[in-house]
Amino acid sequence: MPETVADTVVAQFADAVSHGWWGAWVACHALVRNGRGEVLLLQRSGTGYRDGWWHPPAGKLSPGEDVTSCVVRELAEETGLHADPETVAPAHVMHRRNDSPPGPFGTLLDFYFWCDAVSGEPKVMEPDRCSGLMWASPSRLPAQTIPHIVQVFEELQDGALLSRRGWDNT
Repeated sequence: MPETVADTVVAQFADAVSHGWWGAWVACHALVRNGRGEVLLLQRSGTGYRDGWWHPPAGKLSPGEDVTSCVVRELAEETGLHADPETVAPAHVMHRRNDSPPGPFGTLLDFYFWCDAVSGEPKVMEPDRCSGLMWASPSRLPAQTIPHIVQVFEELQDGALLSRRGWDNT
């Protein structure tokens, strides 16, 4: 157990580095569409962060992993769907600040990819982290969709490739 504030910061930094922190958390999000143009969303549970809220399949970049491999891996781990890395297409990047990620670091880079060519049927693969899945229209997301995810779909509607959230004037 850390004894001082300095010990706490060092412990948090060590934990962050051991979990892939490289100056900013990097996360990759899979935007899977069905034939009706709806996107696949998962309902968080048991994580301590926005449990009960909806978001696309996503996860942090692992050390030594590229973003395309990350999104393909996370999609399979969370939903059982398999995407061909050659067909995964960049959709959007969000640079955001957040007061609540693990440790003292609050800068995140979120990469969003269209994953339209997938095989398999989506199912909850991590029931300790996800309580359900649904297909939703990007223009009619559930009320409890994580706010930065709502912003991303608004940005996509406007054709924006890059957005910011949580910085001055954003």
